[in-house]
Amino acid sequence: MVAQSMNVYQWLKIPREVHQEKWLKQQLRLLPEKWAARVERRYWHLDKKHGRELEANIYVLEIVEPLSVDIDISASDSKIQDLAKYNARHIESGLLNCAVMGQAKFIDLMQGMCLRYGVAYPFAHELESITARLICSAWWLRNLRSSFARAREKACIDAGLVHKKANLYCSDDTLEGRRAQIKRNQELLEGVEIESESGERMTLAQAAAAGMANTHNRVNELITRTKGFQELADKYAHECLFVTVTAPSRFHAVKANGQPNPKYKGATPRDTQQYLTKQWTRCRALLAWHGVKFYGLRVVEPHHDATPHWHLALWVSDEAGLHKLRSAFKTYFLRGDDCDYLERGAVLNRLKFKRCDSRGAVGYMLKYIIKNMRGHGIDGESDDESDGKKATSESGAERVEAWASTWRIRQFQQIGGHSVSVWRELRRVEQSELEASIDGLEPNTPFSFVDTYIYKAWQSVQKRENHNANFAEFIEAMGGLDVKPKESFLQLANNCALEYGRYGRDYVYKKWGVIERYGNAVLKSKRESWVRV
Repeated sequence: MVAQSMNVYQWLKIPREVHQEKWLKQQLRLLPEKWAARVERRYWHLDKKHGRELEANIYVLEIVEPLSVDIDISASDSKIQDLAKYNARHIESGLLNCAVMGQAKFIDLMQGMCLRYGVAYPFAHELESITARLICSAWWLRNLRSSFARAREKACIDAGLVHKKANLYCSDDTLEGRRAQIKRNQELLEGVEIESESGERMTLAQAAAAGMANTHNRVNELITRTKGFQELADKYAHECLFVTVTAPSRFHAVKANGQPNPKYKGATPRDTQQYLTKQWTRCRALLAWHGVKFYGLRVVEPHHDATPHWHLALWVSDEAGLHKLRSAFKTYFLRGDDCDYLERGAVLNRLKFKRCDSRGAVGYMLKYIIKNMRGHGIDGESDDESDGKKATSESGAERVEAWASTWRIRQFQQIGGHSVSVWRELRRVEQSELEASIDGLEPNTPFSFVDTYIYKAWQSVQKRENHNANFAEFIEAMGGLDVKPKESFLQLANNCALEYGRYGRDYVYKKWGVIERYGNAVLKSKRESWVRV
């Protein structure tokens, strides 16, 4: 629009660059200052060096237009806190007027508010519990922080700013946000003291450090489970296949050389993970139909541009099973309808198979487990995706953890074997409880063998001075590799209980021990109730 103090002739006399600068400044106002400058440099690079003004304009518009006016990705944490309070008050105001507007419109109001800010509506709960959540500013703050972080990171990926020559795996904003979140959580945990029924006191930070929230414990357990699979594979002479799975080109925002990928269709890392999971589900169904049994581990890690890819170490019983395994992967990860089979480089890069012995496969998996776990980077080793120029393995692990947290991607998963929940619950069973349960079994009955398997399973999970936990022994005691998890010798025992908490009543499953599959023996775990001091 021509200003009132300027006629058309005068406006046309203004150099094109001036109009461009004004338009560009208006477009970039929604972007965070830290990386808006990168977008501006890319814009002028396309416009001046290559003379592609239209392409430069489209580049900026594709970044800015998807951003909702309701989600200001440049908002500070204080603004997000203010928005959380406003949303809670707005829903509370609707609740007070519910009698006038009606219940249906009030539910529409709550769902619309969640949809507006990219927050998942808590469908799984009762209406009273849902309302209690949506009038709580703390609930809104938790969810808005996640929503804004994903929107900010998506814009950064679309701008081509997440790759090994800029921000590896995730943007610096996301990394800083994750550091701040961890700091807030740690301060909260250290500031809360709890007391057990027996009078023991500790902080929440100490309690968290004793569980799987502690990365050292998670790494140690993953290593134990990996070595357990190796031991079983060696014992039964099973064949091993190491597989690397990469998504089609349309999921990658940036090429390996750091240049924008013209085939990119705007998928987020979570979209890519869902695609890979869907194809894997189909692959497993085909293998089940052919009667192929397998077990192993899967690790998910990002490419330099934040696109996830998979590493799998899988064991099968014989050469025929190995052939069927390779064929199933090719069917659903390479030749499927939505796999872009004909694109250049698909056959060479989409799937990579490597035959190896169990020791070699375990070595690969341990490398990926350790290098992708915060606080466990390999000393002196550069990160694979960074070409050794910017990121060490330790700093790369921190960025990978921030990436996985932002996109809610599960990095490590066991395939096959038996329930890890039973493995962990057996650790809570005291020896006195075990002996009482075994003594209660009647001798010379069809189930008199039960005591032997119960004792083997319990002993396999214990870590003592002269005995380390052994996952291979646990799997054997639970029925072996050929037994399905739902048919395991021991099952997790839990009850569905109705509890009242901050958001009203909710149904929760409470673990209390393990039970023999047919109910012949019950092992109660040692659990205590804790209260805040």
